[in-house]
Order: sequence, then structure tokens, then C-alpha cells
Amino acid sequence: MAAMSTLQYRSMRTRTLCLVALLLRATCLAAQAPASPLASAEEAMMLNSLTAAERGYRAALASDTVSANRVRAAIGLASLEWRVRHDTAAAQEALGLLLAAPGGTFRADLERTRMYTGFARFTDARRTGQLALKAATSRADSSVAVTALANAIAEQLIASRLAGRSTADDSAAVRLAPSLVVELHRIVRGAPGALAPARQLIALSAILADGPALLTGWHSFYLAATGDTVTGILVPARKTLEELLPSTTTTWRSPDRIMRALVSSRLFDEAALVALQPGQPGCDVAATCAERREVVAYAGFLRRVRDVTDEYYRHVSLGDGNAEAWREAIGALGAAFWPSLSAHPSLPPFSLETLGTTLDSLYGAMINLGMTAGTLDMHMGHRVVDERRTVEQFGKKADVRFVVLDGMVSNGYQSWAWDGRAAHGGWGNQSLIVQVRQGYAQGAITEWTRISDSVVVRRRALALAADSAGDVTRARANAVASFPGLAARMERDGAQQLLASLRKKGLSSTELEAAFKQAYGRALDESSIFAHEGRHAIDDAIGAPGGAEEKEFRAKLSEVEFATWPRLALGGIMDPVGGDSPHGIANARVAAGLITWMGEHKREISGFDAAAPVLLQLPRLTDGQLRAAFRAMDPLATATHSGRTGGRA
Repeated sequence: MAAMSTLQYRSMRTRTLCLVALLLRATCLAAQAPASPLASAEEAMMLNSLTAAERGYRAALASDTVSANRVRAAIGLASLEWRVRHDTAAAQEALGLLLAAPGGTFRADLERTRMYTGFARFTDARRTGQLALKAATSRADSSVAVTALANAIAEQLIASRLAGRSTADDSAAVRLAPSLVVELHRIVRGAPGALAPARQLIALSAILADGPALLTGWHSFYLAATGDTVTGILVPARKTLEELLPSTTTTWRSPDRIMRALVSSRLFDEAALVALQPGQPGCDVAATCAERREVVAYAGFLRRVRDVTDEYYRHVSLGDGNAEAWREAIGALGAAFWPSLSAHPSLPPFSLETLGTTLDSLYGAMINLGMTAGTLDMHMGHRVVDERRTVEQFGKKADVRFVVLDGMVSNGYQSWAWDGRAAHGGWGNQSLIVQVRQGYAQGAITEWTRISDSVVVRRRALALAADSAGDVTRARANAVASFPGLAARMERDGAQQLLASLRKKGLSSTELEAAFKQAYGRALDESSIFAHEGRHAIDDAIGAPGGAEEKEFRAKLSEVEFATWPRLALGGIMDPVGGDSPHGIANARVAAGLITWMGEHKREISGFDAAAPVLLQLPRLTDGQLRAAFRAMDPLATATHSGRTGGRA
């Protein structure tokens, strides 16, 4: 994706970053070796093959004897039905199959809450959200249910207030908000950096004018307690909020300053809620009134753009997406919003180009319409970090601009279609690296839950055992293939390795949690952003030969060679493997190279079994051996080692 601050159509030729996800190990697409019906269904969803996905889900529900797999299949089928086909009856039928499974009632009600919220059936969403909360059996499940219920209430009240209306049902939602704020406050205090509950705490606190709770949510959302750097744009916002919010309990103190700080934090809905708060002091001057109206208008504009874009993506999934009509709709929304900016001097005439540059200047928006994996889509977010970085590898350097986006309106069609299984992590070219913050920040939160919550640990162990058994079957048919169990083992082992290193320092309780999230997030940034994308920038600078597959291969080598914890960098390299995408082809080449290296060094590998599939023994390698194996494949590393450091690699 080319990163442009405009809405002008571009041909996207630069690279999309991959992001490790919860249900599938990687986001890039590839053909797979024979798999279970559930794995086949999830692969089909990643490839947007709805018929194959439905067939796989139904086959899993009919034949899979593992309860956790049946739950995943039913949720996947229900999501496909309501989200893509808008068939709520079929979704309800699929969710009904969950009731006999352990934890099935909770998962069914949670998915119903998401569905009803998506269709703006907020009364139903509150009812099922409360049922999910009652059915929760673990701390993690309870937190998810509270967050889903809070999201339903926030979505209802934000929509109503932006539309300038209030109903009796809105009053019922408001009455639930204070108790949820208490629960969300407890969750974010106990789980520093938990993004989803933190965002809902911010939203509900903005509705209730609860300053202390909003500040707690802001600190957690921007990971202030877990080491995420609050720099640049966010520094004055944080200072303002810390000055004003602790004393605000029922009426905003200096509402316009709070509103501006939330705008700078890219929390536009919440800024609009402050601007619209009933009973707050009036505008001091006409210009301030205009500023409030503009913030409210911008929040509404972003929501309309999101809704129109999501509906276009839904039709793309169904095979009848009209890209030109969608692009015209975006233009019409922009033209309707344009008069809201009339208070700004020298506002140019409206066009898609001037809309993009103006929103960039006023709100830090980065917007691009372009082709991604064959589909015209949009990536739109707002800058929270914008700085220069120098990347150095094997004596070669590249200077890049590093941008982090939050306040995402759209993260591309594929991210929408993958529905939480995975998402685009960003994009880059020779001089620019753009990171979508939420996915990377959430990765640390998710991994902490996966190694600390006993219920989640057991679920993960069951899924890993099933995936590992499938790996053996696949490996007997094809030595170079995707092995989800192997990828999961490496990720788990890397996280446990990191955790053990922190415990050796004497950390425990919330200090241990905060330190883990900080170190895990930094490790992912250093490997998948600065090492991987930095290698692309270096290769571009030195004119490295080869096409997209070759450059992805070299970047993946750097991702492990320069990783703080190599095992954590392997999830998106071990799965997927193969297919016709640059990432899949590069991964297959890495896998083949690892098999060769391990065969040549089998006497050095502790416990190596010559009769077992070679690649499945990758966890036996030490960190040093992993780096050595990757360096052996790297032309830049071998050229440096042999003294040939000049010229082109």
C-alpha cells in the first residue's frame, strides 16, 4: 500500500505488513496442505471463499469431536451468516448449536451481542450482553462480556447524540453505564494496557462526564503504564487531561480544552461527546462554538465513511461490490462535510485531493484509496506518532519516517473480511514505515492473557495439541508446508521464555504483567517493523536484486536475525507456507532453508530425531542456532562475513 495523505486513487505497489492474530497464526494468504474441516474453513475465510468456508464449518460441526473446535466452527459460521450475508436467522441457528458445548452459552450470547450491536438493535444487544456476563466462567470471559456490553451502550448513545436525539431506550442505556464504568475501571486497573475495555471506559466516562475514570481509560488505552511511549502529539494531550480530569465528576471543567486534547488523542467520538454534553458551560466565543460543531461533524463524517466502506466490503465478499459507486459515495460524504470546515482561512475548493490534504493538516489523517490484493479499498487512520528512524543491518543503513496510526476508520478490505482473525499491520516503502497501532499493541495484551489466565491456558493447550497432531500428518505428506501447531509452539515458547527472564529479575503481580506487555510489544516492533520493514528500506537503498518474493524472503531473514526473542518472530514465517503470494513463497523458501541447515547441523541439535519430520523439530534449536540458520540463508549477512561489504548486495 502506498501511504498518501490524499483520497486520490493510487496503484498500490508497496508492501503490506503481516500481523499475528488469535485464531490463525498469520495474515498473508497461501495454499495449505490437507487440513481438518475447521482449518479448511478458516483458510477459506482468509481467502474470501464463502462457499468453501461454510462447507468447512458445517463439516466441522458434523464430525469434529473436540468441543473447542465445534465452538469455533459455530461462531465462524454465524459470523459469516450475519456479517456478510445479513441472514440473522441462519446465524441464530448456528449459534443454537453451541448450547450443549462447554462455554457455548457464553460464546453464543457474546456473538449475539456483537450481531445486535452491528445491526443497531441495541435493546437486544444489552439483553444478550447481560446474559453473556452471567454465563462467563473466567476472569477473561467476564472482561470480554463487560466490554461487549459497554460497546453496545456506547454505540447507541454516541449515535443518538451525534444525531441530536434522545429516546426512552437511551435513558435505559444510560442507567446501565455507571455500573459498567466501575467494572471497566476494575478491568483496566487489573490489566494495564487492555485496549478494548480502556476504549469503552473512555467512551462511557465521556457520556457520564466522569473525569477520573476517563483519565484511567486514557492511560490504559495509550499504555502509559506498560511502557508505550507517549511522545509528540500525545504529550500535550496527556498534560491537559491530567490537569483537568481528576477534578471532573459531573460537569466538565474547561470542556473545550478537554475536547481538543481528545481530538489530539484521535478519540473523535469522545471529543464529540464532550462537545455535546448536556448542561455544560456555553461557548466563550463564536469561534469556539464553530470548533465544537466541526468536531461533532468530523466524528459523524468518520462514522458515515466507515459504514459506507464496510457495506462496500460486504458486497465485495458477496461478489457484487461496485468500487466506482463506493468511491463516488466517499466523495459525496466528503463534499457534504466540507462546509463544516469553512471557519478555516484559505480553505481550497473541494476535491478528493484537497479533502485528504486538509484532513491531514487538521486531524493527522492518512488516507489512501488503492488496490490491495486485487481489490480497491481504503486505509484511513490518524497519526499518533510521526518520527524519523535510522535502521542499520550488516553495516548498511536506511533513514525512514516512522508513523503510527490510531483512530482507524478502515484498515482495508482484507482486515474487514478476516473479522478479527488477522489484520493489516501497516505498510511501507523505501522511506516510510506505517504501523497500525491497535493490532501491535493488542498483541501484547492478548499474549499475556494466553499465558496467565488458567482457563485460556487450558484452551490453548488443547488447540495446540490438536494442531500439532495435524502437523505430523501434514509433514508426512509434504516436508515444506504450513504447520499451525509448530507456529503456535514457537510463539508460546517465546512468550514463556520472555516471562521467565522477567521473573528472574524478581518481578511479580502487576509489575510483572506491565513489564511483560512492554517487552513483548517492543520485541514485536523491533522484529516485524524495524527489522523486517527496515530491511526492505535497506534493500531498496542498495538496489538489491529480485522481485517481491526475493525481497520478502530477505526481510523475513532479518526479522529473525535481529529479533530480541527469535521465537516470537517466527509465527508469521512458519504459517502460511506456500501458495502464490510473495509472503507464502518467501515462507516456503525459509522453511526449505531451515530443513537444509538442520540436516547439516543435526549433531549439534539437542535431542534431534532423524526419524521424525525435520521442520517440526525447530523448537529444539537454541536462539543462537535459530539466528545462525537464518544468517546462513541471508546474502547480505554472508557477503558481510566474507568481507564483501561494499557495492550492491
